[in-house]
Amino acid sequence: MPEATSENLAIVRALLDAAGLQPPPEEVDRLAELYGPIRRQLAMVHAADVGDVDPSNVFRAGEVGR
Repeated sequence: MPEATSENLAIVRALLDAAGLQPPPEEVDRLAELYGPIRRQLAMVHAADVGDVDPSNVFRAGEVGR
C-alpha cells in the first residue's frame, strides 16, 4: 500500500476544501495514499501520443436530432 506523503495530504485537503467536502480524517488519509498512484496513471494517459487524432467526440448543439 502506498504511503501518504505530506505533499499529497496537503493537495488532497486543498481539493476537498475547494469542493466544500469534509470527510472523516481516515478517509482523507486514504485519499492521500491513493493520490500519488492515480496522479502517475493520469500522467501516463496524458503523455500518450495520439498524433493528430481528436481524442473526444465533438458535440454541436445545432446538429442534435438531425
